[in-house]
Amino acid sequence: MKIKRDNFESIDAYSESLRECNDCGVIALVVATGESYDDCRMALKRYGRKYRQGVHMPMMVSAAKYLGYTMIPELYLHHQIKKKKGSNITPITATKYLPKRRQYILEMNTHVAGVYRNKVIDWAADRRRPIYKIWSVTKIKGELS
Repeated sequence: MKIKRDNFESIDAYSESLRECNDCGVIALVVATGESYDDCRMALKRYGRKYRQGVHMPMMVSAAKYLGYTMIPELYLHHQIKKKKGSNITPITATKYLPKRRQYILEMNTHVAGVYRNKVIDWAADRRRPIYKIWSVTKIKGELS
């Protein structure tokens, strides 16, 4: 089912209708890629995600590649933001410093969140969880839209 990726409530409602939990990786992939929830869920299952369980970043990178996207860790960008801000980056502050018009996945301790149009689409959007790594998500050139 195709769901608007900039509305966390509709993605979460669809997730609950499937009796899913611990699916922040699926939701982050939906937000960052724009693919359907079912496609992202299936891709993560293909690379080892079990029903109602979380994912590891290598699973997400492989699933994104399967869907026609590449995930690249933005270590320099993370360092530059931390240097400008002077402390840890959180979902609240990340969007102030991230370049616009790109999609990201924010990696936190035991959680990931998607960023679309410079907005964190997640339940943790207004929380102060430190971000450990920022991943940029881009469509692989040559793929059909």
